[in-house]
Amino acid sequence: MPTCPHAHPSRSTDYCDVCGTVLTPEQPAPQAAPSSAAPARACVRCGGRLPAGAHFCEQCGEPAEPEAPGAWSVTLTPDRSYYETRGGDAHGFDFPASHRPRHIALTGDRVRIGRHSVSRQVTPEIDLSQQPADPGVSREHALLIARPDGSWAVMDTGSANGTFLNDNPQRLPPQHEVPLSDGDRVHVGVWTTLTLLRDTSEGHR
Repeated sequence: MPTCPHAHPSRSTDYCDVCGTVLTPEQPAPQAAPSSAAPARACVRCGGRLPAGAHFCEQCGEPAEPEAPGAWSVTLTPDRSYYETRGGDAHGFDFPASHRPRHIALTGDRVRIGRHSVSRQVTPEIDLSQQPADPGVSREHALLIARPDGSWAVMDTGSANGTFLNDNPQRLPPQHEVPLSDGDRVHVGVWTTLTLLRDTSEGHR
């Protein structure tokens, strides 16, 4: 037996027998999707559902858009091996006695590497004027640039002391994008190494 909004029992299903209030049929509560269900992707052409890992739509054959790439970050640390290679001690620079790695997430289209300067209004996202401040880094030293495929590249922007990649002793050509891969090491200044890291955990796929 239906009940009206005023709590009157009614034999009629369209109007309350007691007060005449219009009765509306009860709607079943929506069922929540299982929390473990993976988010579905949709085909950009026909809107059909794409299973996880699918490369083509089964309905129209359209190539599936790539899944979102993992998050990227860099770890900054004074690198004694690089410091010795660059001859930092011969130039009178003492390697930092104590230091802790810094982890910086890469976001946006460009991440600047340099040293903060109030007079020049330079505020790089990766500021190597922080302790242990690297005296060999230019105010505007290099850029990390996001690429369309979700990876990153590095570009020396005309630094005084150069930018180096992995174990290559040759400095990178200025104003030239060089693609980077997970684990690549970018060397700048007297002792700083930036190690590129990609998070491949389930939450960032």
